[in-house]
Amino acid sequence: MCVSQYQLMDCRGQCPPALPLILLPLSFLSFMFPFTLGEQHIPENLFQPPVLTEMPKSHTVFSLEDFNLACEATGNPTPTFRWLKDGELFGSETEGSGTLRGDNSSLDMLEGEYRCYASNSLGTAMTQAVKVNVEPQPVLFKQQVMREQGVVGQSMVLSCNRPESSPPPSIHWMNMNLMHITRSERVTIGLDGKLYFANLMRSDSKEDYICYAQYREARTVLPATAVSLSVKPSERTGDILLGRKPELFHPTGSRSRVMALRGHSVTLECLPSGLPTPKVEWKKKDGVLANTAAHVINFDRWLHFDSITLEDVGEYECNASNTHGSTSHFFTVTVEEAPYWVKEPQNGMYTLGKTVRRHPEAQHHLENQRSAVHRSG
Repeated sequence: MCVSQYQLMDCRGQCPPALPLILLPLSFLSFMFPFTLGEQHIPENLFQPPVLTEMPKSHTVFSLEDFNLACEATGNPTPTFRWLKDGELFGSETEGSGTLRGDNSSLDMLEGEYRCYASNSLGTAMTQAVKVNVEPQPVLFKQQVMREQGVVGQSMVLSCNRPESSPPPSIHWMNMNLMHITRSERVTIGLDGKLYFANLMRSDSKEDYICYAQYREARTVLPATAVSLSVKPSERTGDILLGRKPELFHPTGSRSRVMALRGHSVTLECLPSGLPTPKVEWKKKDGVLANTAAHVINFDRWLHFDSITLEDVGEYECNASNTHGSTSHFFTVTVEEAPYWVKEPQNGMYTLGKTVRRHPEAQHHLENQRSAVHRSG
């Protein structure tokens, strides 16, 4: 019985001699018959519309060397690039690379909203709009030493009056020898940069509490505030022996609402005062804390999410307690998100007149679909 493709065509009688089997490389078949197999991988030598490979990000600039807006794309023919700033053409059209730098510009003229377009004869790809903020280099004006007095056992907050900036600086409390102030459950730095004492001890008396503000993008560290703290013994020794129940420096009230963007970092803060120093415990009221992306840091005073997700929505409780009682605060956390691709559309090559089915999938969760609803009482 002969074996040939004629069997598939229902041939009758004697079959013609079988043709020798010829094996061709798959790449050869793809080149010779590109329109018989539907969607194909696009060879590099074929014409392609621009595809963005690097995109700009919003940022703050303090000098011309800080200004850098990336815009790179592949395509055939090679794409050309143009920028719009606040809706108007910015600079001249370029080829090969669209990345903007501030080498020959005036710093004051760079602030605004930017969008990059990469184009060739087959189409145009554009980036998201990004914002560039221009700020002067942080400068510290001469300040007087602030003097604070306290009593053993009472709570205390030392403020840090640093120059404002966007984004805000990182705060470090050190002494004049640049040694960090020892932090603990009793002494901690808040999200606002202040230094919090849950209760004072005589050993807290120092002449050189110095708040340093670190401006990362400006590559600058400034000594923002110097504080002299004097702690005196209590005139009513019984008050120290009795102690006091916890209260919260921050947040105030019993409940607060936190709205976050999916994928962003979020920190919930609970800073107690009290004597003896309160312990802080975190719970997820409508779930298990260990099943979330959160972790406890800063001597249990912060509950931090590196990249918050929709599964982290819910109500969180911070409970501060010591031998004299406890106090709690509840955070209602909601997460919003911009639409994003679950399955991105891919480039393809097709026969003219052939039916093409594409199945890109996008997803978006509205806040009221994923927020937590809570009732007291």
